[in-house]
Amino acid sequence: MIDGLNEVDRLTGQGILEAVAPVTAIDSQLSFLITDRLVRRTNVSTFWRYATLGPVPPEVVREVTGSLPTTEAMSIPFYLRRHSQGGVAHEILRESITRFVTGEDFAALAEVSFRSYEEYGRRSLDREMIVASVGRGVWQTMVDARFVVEEKRAAPVRSANRTTQANFRFEHHLLQDFLAGLHLATHRELWTDHGFDTLSLKASSFDALALSLTQVLTKPDAEELVETVYNWNFYAAAYMLQEDRAGIRQISEAVGVALLGALAEKRFDDVVPTVVRVEDALRVNQSSLAAGLLEARDRSEVVSALLDHLPNDQPDWFQTWLEQFSRPDEAIAQNSDVEALRLPSPMVGWGASNALRRFGLSQQIGAEIRRLLSHPNDTVRWRAAHALGPHASRENFEALSEALAAEPDESWVAYGALRAIFEQIRKMPGRERPGLLRTLTDQIAGRIGEPGPLRAETMRCVEVAPLPEHWHQDIEPLLTLLWETADDSGAEDLAALAGRLRQRKRGPSNVD
Repeated sequence: MIDGLNEVDRLTGQGILEAVAPVTAIDSQLSFLITDRLVRRTNVSTFWRYATLGPVPPEVVREVTGSLPTTEAMSIPFYLRRHSQGGVAHEILRESITRFVTGEDFAALAEVSFRSYEEYGRRSLDREMIVASVGRGVWQTMVDARFVVEEKRAAPVRSANRTTQANFRFEHHLLQDFLAGLHLATHRELWTDHGFDTLSLKASSFDALALSLTQVLTKPDAEELVETVYNWNFYAAAYMLQEDRAGIRQISEAVGVALLGALAEKRFDDVVPTVVRVEDALRVNQSSLAAGLLEARDRSEVVSALLDHLPNDQPDWFQTWLEQFSRPDEAIAQNSDVEALRLPSPMVGWGASNALRRFGLSQQIGAEIRRLLSHPNDTVRWRAAHALGPHASRENFEALSEALAAEPDESWVAYGALRAIFEQIRKMPGRERPGLLRTLTDQIAGRIGEPGPLRAETMRCVEVAPLPEHWHQDIEPLLTLLWETADDSGAEDLAALAGRLRQRKRGPSNVD
């Protein structure tokens, strides 16, 4: 059994899967059980059987705890094994850690956990950093109790900033996620893109961010954290919402409704991986509103489902958001909609960006949005790029191309601009697409030749449904570039992508 493939980086996980295949081929009586979390590995093998683990049955919880489940945490094996009477997830994690450290040492260990993510970009611990913060005695106690374990690696993890090695980890990654999340929650200066990138390992896992929310002491601060995260990555905000729903519920109904509405709107996106991701996030929420949004067959039914679950308390920002959200498609955009892109409120600002994608844009409004692509604020530039995506024109294509060229690869604005450019290309007349794709390929060739966010987004953006006519031929130069620059793992990802595109091409709804 290989438990928790999600706890290692993608390349290590892929290597594990590659190692399993020849072993099973040699011994036909040998089977492997491998667990993962919300990671779709559709390219592994047709010989795998996939299953979803359900919650621990109530009768098993009663057997372990002596009572029926009182919280959702009790239906999860990790928490059930460490249960305390009526404990929720963050309380159980804290109780586990306080067996070894309390008071100032607890805060020091939390800081080391966060700094380890920052230094190494993975769930690894540096012994010297921990000993320096909590003392050798505490360290040895944790090791003796196997609360901290040594990793067996052929090549130890090193930081560019340190000469020491990070060869240790907590017995479960949620313990480090909890500690690192505590450090972020109690240090507001870390509520930035860099802090969120660090805590989520570059948006690859949102557990720590969700747990950080449980350590924020007041409702206003909790909402501010969620809204700040929403400006950075709204999938992460959705996972934080679910953590709050399963715990002490500091997030208002208004924020929850707006977040779920924004997710549901993307169910009808052309980009297939986006649809998969938003539907996963809605399923995780498990509320009646999320269920209704998942059942909606089009955007009008999404609006209807949301109107059936309006919060009792509707602050001014929510009323503004709701008016934008429920306004009919193809309504004519107003100057106030563009002005909203500049607002600090994430709900209203991103609500305006999503709405402008559906609205009709006059020449004057379109020009105003294009000017915002050079706004000094990163979030405003990202919102503007997102808003322009569906409005295909030469002016918008060129403006977005200039914006992409001006942004560093790691910038979320670059991600948004690249995605919007692909959207522009898909909506251009078929005769123009090959030339536009060649132009884009030439522009980004030097930026997608190695693994990174732009290469990953490029691969996502070519997997669309329905397929535009002649899409396979049009994207051939881009796919050729990706093949020529792929490592072994990247080649497997591309082969899987090509297989999915071929499958869609054979579908009855595609003329290509």
